[in-house]
Amino acid sequence: MKKFLCLIIIILLLTICVACGGEKAGGNDINVSAPLQNGQENNTPIIPETHTFTGEVLSVEKGMILVAPDEQNSAISPEVFVNVSQFPKMSFEKGNRVKVVFNGQVAQSFPPQILGVIDISIE
Repeated sequence: MKKFLCLIIIILLLTICVACGGEKAGGNDINVSAPLQNGQENNTPIIPETHTFTGEVLSVEKGMILVAPDEQNSAISPEVFVNVSQFPKMSFEKGNRVKVVFNGQVAQSFPPQILGVIDISIE
């Protein structure tokens, strides 16, 4: 009887191990190609939504600039911090006019902080 019980337990443990072992860690593969009408695949990656605004640099801090967006962009905020740490070769000065392209990531602070900067240029 003990042998039979041990055999049942071993079979159950093996079944559990096999069932749990089929998943990959971090296996969230995302297919970025969009299907076409005839079942063909479009190999063009999906581009995330972007937002753009222009404004004047009010102050420069390490890795951040404070920008006053132009009036047509006043819905953003009268002033915003823009994270420019990923652009170390660019030199910003007070009074520069900048064009900021970002992915919509904004920290809830005052003034707001634009985090997901995709591109920035001095005009």
